[in-house]
This record gives sequence, C-alpha cells and structure tokens, in this order.
Amino acid sequence: ALELQRLLEDVDLNQQQLGDVIGALRQLDREDVYIDLAELSRLQSQIVEGAKQLVFSLQRELEGEGEDRVFISGSDEVPTGFRLLVEEYYRALSRSPGN
Repeated sequence: ALELQRLLEDVDLNQQQLGDVIGALRQLDREDVYIDLAELSRLQSQIVEGAKQLVFSLQRELEGEGEDRVFISGSDEVPTGFRLLVEEYYRALSRSPGN
C-alpha cells in the first residue's frame, strides 16, 4: 500500500482514498483490535470497501470517465454505506399497499 502511495505521488493522482485504506491497515497493528471481534470485522469491511472504492476511482482517473462506459464489478455485494438504505428500500416496497 505504501509503494502504491509513492507511485500515485509520482503520477500526481488523488491519494486520499489510499491514505484512508493505509490508516485502516495500520489499525490492524493494535492488539486491542483482535480482542473485539465486531471491531475487527468492521475494520476488515472498511479496508475491503476502501480498496474497492480506490480501484474504481483509479480506473476512472486513468481510463477517463466516458459517458458511454459501463463498469461491471462481477459482484452483487452492496457497499457497506448503502446496505442499510437498500434494506430499508425493500422493507418499504413490501409495506406498500399494492403488495
């Protein structure tokens, strides 16, 4: 991750997302993280989601943001930040009078 950060500096690309991932990775050095399994799971999710967002962002910056481009992730996973919104959306659909 640090090597990637140096490479991004060399080509002058946004490094904020990578900095966030590196910060989360550094938290894995803390011993107390491994005591609280819920915290460890949250941290792992944060790292994975941050890495996914970083890849998407770098792909956009390096390949351009053409309006006719389609990105397929090959995964049905919903980003952590949107999972609760999606769940609420489906609950609202199930409560609608037409169902």
